[in-house]
Amino acid sequence: MNEKTFYSFFSEEEKEFVVAMISGVSGGKAAGDTCWTMNADFLAYECEDKIFEDRGYLCWLVSDDEERASQHNKFEGNMIYRIKARELKEKQTSRYCNRLLVTQILDCNVKSPELEKILAKYNEPLTVEDDILGTLTLDKQYFELSTEIQFGNNENVCISMDVDDEDKDSWEEPINIARQLVQNAEKLDMDMRQFAAKALTHNANDWQDNLDEDLPEITQEQFAERIALESIHVDEDGDYTAYYDDDNMFCGHIVVVDGNIETGFESSYIEG
Repeated sequence: MNEKTFYSFFSEEEKEFVVAMISGVSGGKAAGDTCWTMNADFLAYECEDKIFEDRGYLCWLVSDDEERASQHNKFEGNMIYRIKARELKEKQTSRYCNRLLVTQILDCNVKSPELEKILAKYNEPLTVEDDILGTLTLDKQYFELSTEIQFGNNENVCISMDVDDEDKDSWEEPINIARQLVQNAEKLDMDMRQFAAKALTHNANDWQDNLDEDLPEITQEQFAERIALESIHVDEDGDYTAYYDDDNMFCGHIVVVDGNIETGFESSYIEG
């Protein structure tokens, strides 16, 4: 997207906003873009003496040089800022579409009793107790429930689930899927190791051949034994992804196994 198109979505009028931020700055640049689009999540904001509890994000464009400079320090989470910004011409309230185009930062650490109250409530931990998964904690920024448990012979494995924080009824399905995985942990871990070994042992030996060391060939059995389960991410549709430490067979990349609770394993590859 070019600058002209990007700015065309926003009103020309600048307004003053007081915003409660919940994240630092991230940025992205797609192929063909002329600038970086920078973003920082807000929880709520005040404008013209009204409080809006409409979660969304601040955005602005920067050049390559600006992105490499100090853009990522522009906003911090759990702080309240006073800014000038332009609203979308067609205002959105969905948190994925609600945007304000920042034109100027006027002040940070601003006092706003109402926004401070909203931010404090957001920061209160929200947990769910489960007799199999233990204590599940909601990450309110990334909309994930997670817990850390023993999974088969693997200790301190993080189990995470995507959820809709505004619809707790939707949590039941991913939690049930995670419970099924944990109840079958020992066999599932062994099967995932063997599946990954069958798919990737040849690649591991190719990587090893490129090193300036004379190392013995890795067998599938050795591959399966060397990788170590670190985390599993669960989707509500039954898909899950397991992430294994590679024991440096791929120079620190992660060994991934994709599967589905109904249909079994789908693929194994490395990433990171």
